[in-house]
Amino acid sequence: MSRSSTSLLPALGLSVAAVVVLDEMLRRRRAKHEAVGTYLGSAFLQVRQLLGADHIGLVDSTRADGFWASQRIVYYNPRWASLKLDQHCTSPSCASAILLGVFGHEFAHILFGDHGYGNNCAINHSTELRADALAGWTLARLGSSHDHFQSLLAE
Repeated sequence: MSRSSTSLLPALGLSVAAVVVLDEMLRRRRAKHEAVGTYLGSAFLQVRQLLGADHIGLVDSTRADGFWASQRIVYYNPRWASLKLDQHCTSPSCASAILLGVFGHEFAHILFGDHGYGNNCAINHSTELRADALAGWTLARLGSSHDHFQSLLAE
């Protein structure tokens, strides 16, 4: 921190110690988001390779509410992903299992041609069950536990 910026801190009502604490909190948050991004990318690539679906892409979209699929793209909201992993996981294996399951589910929608049906679960219950089945199969094939993914589905 430069000398001129430290002289502004009292005028802003901040101490050097408070700024150091805030800086550390921001660094931890950035590291956490980078870890979530690493888990997301790794899980996406594993599922894409397993299913031989190289034509499917991944797009970060803060407009998405969670994860959703459209034709050849899986959209995801990184904030939503981070929130759900915080709620359900205390280990990297949990984060990996949830993301593998979610990607297996979304890939199913693309591979089975389930586009544009909306979120009406009453109408699309069988479509969602079919996607969940492929998610379970994906988890089993990749040697990951389905328990963590099931906790997400139970919401």
